Amino acid sequence: MRTRAKLLFLTSLLFLPFACRAQLVDIFKREFEIGGTGGIGIHRYASVTGPAGTASIGFGTQAAGGALIGENLYRYIGGEFRYTYRAGDLTVKSGGQEASLDGHAHAMHYDFLFHATNREARIRPFAAVGSGIKLYEGTGRETVTQPFSRSVLLTKTDQWEPLVSFGGGVKFMVSNNVQFRVDFRDYLTPTPDKLFVPAGRGEVKGWLHDFVPLFGISYVFR
Repeated sequence: MRTRAKLLFLTSLLFLPFACRAQLVDIFKREFEIGGTGGIGIHRYASVTGPAGTASIGFGTQAAGGALIGENLYRYIGGEFRYTYRAGDLTVKSGGQEASLDGHAHAMHYDFLFHATNREARIRPFAAVGSGIKLYEGTGRETVTQPFSRSVLLTKTDQWEPLVSFGGGVKFMVSNNVQFRVDFRDYLTPTPDKLFVPAGRGEVKGWLHDFVPLFGISYVFR
């Protein structure tokens, strides 16, 4: 039995370099991807408290679009840098009334992608998680009086916030190098309190969720 075990051990040592080589080939056989996306952004509103009570604050539902540069690092794991432009006015709602100020946002982040199928598959569902930063900008003209000035003021300024990205999607290879993809992201950030300034001793409560479904097309360099 000991002789057989020794032979098995020696045989495994002989095949070890080939196994290691196969893993190294899998690691360094990277596929790169570049593409663009377009869709829509839908915010879940946060809230602000002030002398006049509580109001809902966030950004209006408008178009979204961007670009990505990705790589398939391993058979099932990849990563990508993403930029997403998000149109959307600063909006405050309370008591059935609404006020807004022109604005938009820029999200920049890196996501890890965990695929359900290997990189040779034509259809690849995936989950995504990542982090980055988001720039919120108020671009409209401020007025001396605002409808909800006793609760919150909308301001023409900009503010950077940390961003956490969750989501997923599906990739479809339509040719050897062209890929169609459907993505969904939830961009989660603290509410920018320089754009939504509470009145008096008011307080901004909650984080902003920006739900962004996107369609895209990309070119894969094999």
